[in-house]
Amino acid sequence: MMRFRESSPREMKQHFQGVLQTIWSGAGGFLDEFYGRRTPRDQRNPGHTETNCFKEMFEEVGKTK
Repeated sequence: MMRFRESSPREMKQHFQGVLQTIWSGAGGFLDEFYGRRTPRDQRNPGHTETNCFKEMFEEVGKTK
């Protein structure tokens, strides 16, 4: 998303202010983890979750405004 925004023409950059996120699990599990109601399923690698990906991307997008 960040590369997409950076490579857009000057006239279009202002239109790309949002976030695009897809997940391979159900929305309920994603939201439960996001709000701390459950821990990541894969305890071998708990830092690499869909929720953490979203949080990191959202933080990065916020830096460019």
